[in-house]
Amino acid sequence: MLKKVIITGGGTGGHVFPAIAIANILKKYNSEIDILFVTANGMEVPIIQKNNFPLKNIWISGFYRQINLKNILRNLTLPLKLIVSRYQAHHIIKEFQPQVVIGVGGYAAYPTLQQAIKKNIPTVIQEQNAYPGMTNRMLAPHVDLVLLGNELASEKLNCKRKVYSGNPVRKNIFEGNKQKFCQKYGLENKPTLLILGGSLGAKTLNVATLNHYEHLLNEGFQIIWQCGNIYYEELKSQVKIQKGIVLLPFIEDMPDAYACADLVISRAGAMSVSELMNLRKPSILVPSPNVADDHQTFNARSLADYGAAITIPDQLLNSKLLEQIHFLFHQNSLQQIQNQLNMLELPDTENIILTEIQKLVS
Repeated sequence: MLKKVIITGGGTGGHVFPAIAIANILKKYNSEIDILFVTANGMEVPIIQKNNFPLKNIWISGFYRQINLKNILRNLTLPLKLIVSRYQAHHIIKEFQPQVVIGVGGYAAYPTLQQAIKKNIPTVIQEQNAYPGMTNRMLAPHVDLVLLGNELASEKLNCKRKVYSGNPVRKNIFEGNKQKFCQKYGLENKPTLLILGGSLGAKTLNVATLNHYEHLLNEGFQIIWQCGNIYYEELKSQVKIQKGIVLLPFIEDMPDAYACADLVISRAGAMSVSELMNLRKPSILVPSPNVADDHQTFNARSLADYGAAITIPDQLLNSKLLEQIHFLFHQNSLQQIQNQLNMLELPDTENIILTEIQKLVS
């Protein structure tokens, strides 16, 4: 029986949320299981703490690709950080004695998984994206099992064994209450657009929405707009707050917001795409150009190639957004995308993840 597990990784919400979902799957199987998170001291720390999991930090950071003096100096410390973080991971593993170490990607996963491999402890990688991240590409040949969140990643990973599991999504997204959200924010029974730029927001989505929101309201649409914490104060002074538009820095009651949405306009992070697939929500996906290996474009294509979403390049969003919304709502295309989403076969993610980890340990 699984009793002691380390889950490691981090750097973005796209890593920490599937990590917590996996932890909850294991807790559901055995409520007494001892799970330790090992990560860098980043944005994932308060999220892990909020979910009441114990946590140890190691001193590690990613490689900064943008060339400037500050990043060059940061990158010069990376060899020292690798040495120190391996030493820290070695002692964490020695003290905790896990039966399995699960990596979810991100630079924090590298030293911990490397030390687990060295000690012949069973190791698992869970890769969320259609194009795998650098850490997972480097470690995949050496771990015992790779769980694929997106089938397209299989072509780009050299590994001993891989299984398509899908991405574990938070279960409460299926429990949204449309009426509750509408009452809270004064929305009506009208076609509703949900704009998602992530917790930090997305400038391109915000600019396009700012330029077109009044036109959309006049056409009878409602807008739920998550603009991000760093953009909220500025946008609050620029947007004419009126009936039919909800401007929020971050949406706490996301399941309710999803329940209201007829169309989601979103970045194409792996977990966003997985939630849209599971909820069968039509979407316009706008891949971020500011991510490693352009992986969001690959995530978006995994739906768009099946006719289950529309993609718009980041630089064309402002000029194409209205056109695509009109196309979807007035040419019966929204229903066609809905039909394609309904035809997608989704794996039994929770059962596959639990079964494969149990097999590996036993």
